[in-house]
Amino acid sequence: MISTDKITKIFCSVDDFCKVFEPALQKRQISTGKMTRNKKFIMSSSEIITITVLFHLSGFRNFKQM
Repeated sequence: MISTDKITKIFCSVDDFCKVFEPALQKRQISTGKMTRNKKFIMSSSEIITITVLFHLSGFRNFKQM
C-alpha cells in the first residue's frame, strides 16, 4: 500500500507539471473551426493523472480488482 505522504508528493509533482503544461498546450493548439463547449470538469487534470499514476504503481490489472 502506498502511504499518504507518497500520494501527496506524487499529486504535488503532477500538479506543478500541469500548471506549466496546460497553458503551453492551449497556446499551441490549432482550432478546428468548429464551436466546442468548454464545460468545466468536476475533477482537475492533476487529480485524474494522479489516480492513473497510482493505478499503474499499484500492480493491479484493472479497477475491478481494487
